[in-house]
Amino acid sequence: MTQLEEPIRKMSCYKCGFQNATAATLCPQCQHRMQTTSSIRIRGGILVVCGGLLVPFMGYLAVWMTAAFRDHDGLHASFKGTQEQMLMIIALIGMLILFGVMAFVTGSYFLIFGRRNKWFVRSVACIGSGLFLIGIYFLWTSP
Repeated sequence: MTQLEEPIRKMSCYKCGFQNATAATLCPQCQHRMQTTSSIRIRGGILVVCGGLLVPFMGYLAVWMTAAFRDHDGLHASFKGTQEQMLMIIALIGMLILFGVMAFVTGSYFLIFGRRNKWFVRSVACIGSGLFLIGIYFLWTSP
């Protein structure tokens, strides 16, 4: 092998699912960009770390917020908003926890199998879109 030749690595196409050990950058079936298993595993590791940090942090925040919602006498913070605002905050925290869990599961799949799964990717995108819409709602309805 000369220096100009690229090493042959296992690559996969997200669009059509084609997998093969090839040096080509485009899928021979659908002409979509091929990705190496190592690049997918790196993305999976990033997702595992982000999801692994997001879930416990948001879980701790949820526990702390429930104490503020109960309005204990010795508590320095208490919630003074409406019932609807409280439910929206709980929904937002729940969606963030769900997003973190799905990111962790998706990243784990990427790490284990070295390929992407359309169902996982679409689920995380839908949850992320829901979080975005909830954020827009909060910005729109806040005084």
